[in-house]
Amino acid sequence: MEKLIEQLQQFYEAGFIKDDTGYKLDLGVAIDFNEGQFIYNIITNNSFKYSLEIGCASGISSAFICTAIGQDKSKHIIIDPYQSKEYHSVGTSLLKKFGLNNFELLEEKSEIALPRLLEQGIKIDFALIDGWHTFDHTLLDFFYIDKLLNINGIVIIDDVQLPAIKKVIRYISNYKNYEIIDCVRTTQTISRHLLNFSKNILNIFTSFCGKRIQSEYFDSSVYKSDKSLKLYSSMIALKKIGADKREWNWYAPF
Repeated sequence: MEKLIEQLQQFYEAGFIKDDTGYKLDLGVAIDFNEGQFIYNIITNNSFKYSLEIGCASGISSAFICTAIGQDKSKHIIIDPYQSKEYHSVGTSLLKKFGLNNFELLEEKSEIALPRLLEQGIKIDFALIDGWHTFDHTLLDFFYIDKLLNINGIVIIDDVQLPAIKKVIRYISNYKNYEIIDCVRTTQTISRHLLNFSKNILNIFTSFCGKRIQSEYFDSSVYKSDKSLKLYSSMIALKKIGADKREWNWYAPF
């Protein structure tokens, strides 16, 4: 791990990764070091061996994951339809330079690759969702990953600060078989603090109303605070604690 940190630190300081042809990929698209360490610790603390990632780009997150699961009887599946077309294979080249060969790249869209992995009976212990950042696409990625993920497995969702991703987390937080276990916190602006303060006042008021009135007359963000869901973060980890036992007509406001 120390060697990986040393090598990655050089890239972070430079702000880009350059491949053998001279192509430079800006690290503005990559996770930061704290997020990488967060991923690494989650995996190693749980001794996970089988992982999946949606979105590779620079390969920084892939490097943390492939290092964390180890080279012995482990496998990391990377889904990235743009790795060679848009990112000039910088990510996979980086992994090879680090001597990491415990990965498989699927250069296709996740909505195509994930159902096929499910059909093949693939099971994983860990997943990172960092692909197309619309609400529907992120939820679709989670839908299939949930079916691939072993019980006691963990899925991390990146870019929680984006409204669409935050809304997905709110929806998933209603699942009885998942619990939010940790996050990478971010600094809040003054305007955000003021908005949160206003919501907290409304939260106190709505707490006297009862759940039915809350759900029918108020947005869930009013009576279920961002703080309680760890949404003051850039990256959030959810643990699958059991099987999905929702009824066919299940719904919960989010």
